[in-house]
Amino acid sequence: MLVLPFAAAEDPLRIMPMGETVNHDPPKGHPGIDFQWEGSATVRASLPGEVVEITQPEPNDFAVSVIYGPFVVSYKHLGSVAPGLGVGDEIDYGEPIGNPMPIQGTPMTMIHWEFGTYVMLESGDSRQIVRTIRECPLGYLSDDAMRRLATLWTVEANVTPTFPDICNDYYADPDNQLLAKAATSSAPTTTVTDPAELAAVCTFDESVPKISCQAVGATQGSQLRWESNVYGWMTGTLYEVELVEQYQLVPEVAVTLQECQGSECKTVYSTIDTSGIAQTPSTTESGDYGGDTSTADSPTSTASEDAELAAICSVDNVQHRLTCEASGGRGGSLAWSSDAPGFGTDAGLTYSRQLEWGLVLDRINVNLEECLGSDCSTVTSTVELSLQPRGDCPNSFDGWLETFPLSDLSVIAEVEAPARIIGPVLEQPGIFRLPYWQNEVQVRLPIDATLIYGLKYLLVSNLNNANPDEVPDVQYGLRFETECEGLWFAFEHMYELSPEILPYFADVPTQEAATAHRIGPLAMSEGDLVGTSIGFPRDGNAFVAFGVFDDYERVPTAGPDFINAACYYDFFSPDIAAQLRSKTVARWPVAGDFCP
Repeated sequence: MLVLPFAAAEDPLRIMPMGETVNHDPPKGHPGIDFQWEGSATVRASLPGEVVEITQPEPNDFAVSVIYGPFVVSYKHLGSVAPGLGVGDEIDYGEPIGNPMPIQGTPMTMIHWEFGTYVMLESGDSRQIVRTIRECPLGYLSDDAMRRLATLWTVEANVTPTFPDICNDYYADPDNQLLAKAATSSAPTTTVTDPAELAAVCTFDESVPKISCQAVGATQGSQLRWESNVYGWMTGTLYEVELVEQYQLVPEVAVTLQECQGSECKTVYSTIDTSGIAQTPSTTESGDYGGDTSTADSPTSTASEDAELAAICSVDNVQHRLTCEASGGRGGSLAWSSDAPGFGTDAGLTYSRQLEWGLVLDRINVNLEECLGSDCSTVTSTVELSLQPRGDCPNSFDGWLETFPLSDLSVIAEVEAPARIIGPVLEQPGIFRLPYWQNEVQVRLPIDATLIYGLKYLLVSNLNNANPDEVPDVQYGLRFETECEGLWFAFEHMYELSPEILPYFADVPTQEAATAHRIGPLAMSEGDLVGTSIGFPRDGNAFVAFGVFDDYERVPTAGPDFINAACYYDFFSPDIAAQLRSKTVARWPVAGDFCP
């Protein structure tokens, strides 16, 4: 549940809504909400969580990002950051984030405020959000925040016929209009403590369905941990869970809230009546739930005939989240592990993890070990996946790449198709070959993307005996992820990189064999310069390799042997595709018939 990033006494004068396209390029338009004040104000936390980024894009222009579970709130265009606030800090509702940035030449100040889900890359101790999937916040705001925002939005300076709501066009949310907020039904709660003391106050929205719990009476600075019979543990003052998996459709949800100050802990409980969505045992056991959830196979070993230990697992194929719950057993200590990269281990009754961006798996094996002293037994559950790609994906990839990497297509003398078989070597990307000695050429990004892998290797070219001593040259390879999960592209045989990209290769070793190394991430825009020289200027061998890859195989690919190389021709406009095909030479055999 979100609150507004300012106190009621400091409500702003003006608002720029999401989706506004007068000052921001269509089709998406403004990707967040701007709040403007006359004079200064204190920007406050809309959501509790961990501060993961504090950046300074320009002098006196700061940005702070806070994550809470799968969500991120970003506070941009801050004139200053709250004293003492640092990366890694845990903050709560209403705590100061900073002050809005002055608007030059006016008495006004402003912030840009964004809400959504995120993709984070981790390397050692460092973490960086590389992509935010922005969402309209209206469906997440508290009742009080909606009332205040509705009042602010009616100010004449804000509402226009073109942009009638806070979230417009691309970001429109028909189910959560600003002035017609959907009602939420609440179920009675039961707690074991006096309301003036620590309590877990919970409600149930059957229309979603979702439970929402808030800690009341907690001591400032204490550590709060939530757990329930329908989800894993979370920390913070809020606990919200959508009930969509089979095992979550129970008559009653039992929620546990533990508050700790040092080694001193106390626990309270709440129960929520969810009988309105409970499934009968026959329905639940059938596994018929829309096809989005896979249930674990039978365990490979058992603890006893009466209380068979089992790991009951399911997966949300949209959010790529695995959720497991222990069943049966002898009351011993429980430890979880998995073969999914990055999932790690955990303890307790539940195990919940989300696949990192771009990781495409067919199945996950989950191990649950129960130990009573030195007596341990293990069961394994296998979850079959049918993942749906996340991100901003088109209905068709035809013409999706609007910018061709070379500004002048006529300079290309020959094109070689992707997935070529050159003796024992499988070449995944295709080739754009230029006339001899035309190595100096600008290569640009065909679409917004993020650089995540780099290669730096030595290779010899001795075309027409122009390099008789066979002196090797350094070649660069680059892999970019797009905003559509699983769809990525690569350049190879770059000789000189742009000043923006080159520093990211400083720690990449120069190798005789091409090996990919994680670098960046570096977010770049369509048309940005990748490099200025290709191939081997030493002997005039002028070419660059380019490939498009689809790990979800939404378009025909050459298969896993060629890391799902796609036929890149039709990713460009029909005119460019026709020119590329007309210049294609069949110098080497191509795998299959995926690229006519």
